[in-house]
Amino acid sequence: MKTILVGSIAFVIWSSVSTYIYVCQIKGLCPDEVEQVTSSVEVTPEPELVAEVPAPEPEKPADTKLASPGSFILHHSYNHDDYIIDGNFDDFTIKLGAFLEQNPTSKVSVIGFADNIGPEEFNHELGLRRAAIVKNHLVSQGIPASSIVVDSDGASSPITENSTRAGRAKNRRTEIKLK
Repeated sequence: MKTILVGSIAFVIWSSVSTYIYVCQIKGLCPDEVEQVTSSVEVTPEPELVAEVPAPEPEKPADTKLASPGSFILHHSYNHDDYIIDGNFDDFTIKLGAFLEQNPTSKVSVIGFADNIGPEEFNHELGLRRAAIVKNHLVSQGIPASSIVVDSDGASSPITENSTRAGRAKNRRTEIKLK
């Protein structure tokens, strides 16, 4: 009985280790610590934005103009179009909505990006899906769909090297900015 139990435990451990080695080490499909986070958010204000814009109040004088809310970058997990929306993104969305109310002819550019893993066509489509998911969220928060332009650069515009897992994690992103 002990032999069967010890043999079963040894088999389970061997199976787990060999699967990990094949999937993670040989195929390179396992996310590292940076990639295990579903997503992270990075805010990049435009240089001319000096002070933070307060949330819009119901009764503002007509001659008060809001500054551009800047740009926003969402990071995505490997091969996925999902992300975690945090308070920073919600604040950005509120500022963007207030800015677009005062500047209705302005357009919002939502561009999806991917790392260099996989075929070019797949990465382009993945970038489009990521941008579309972000557009849907912006529309659900009151941003007019007609003000949003969605595009994908796939893996063609990395912001850092694709030779490391951390670099590839930073390149899997969606950028939101005013045109």
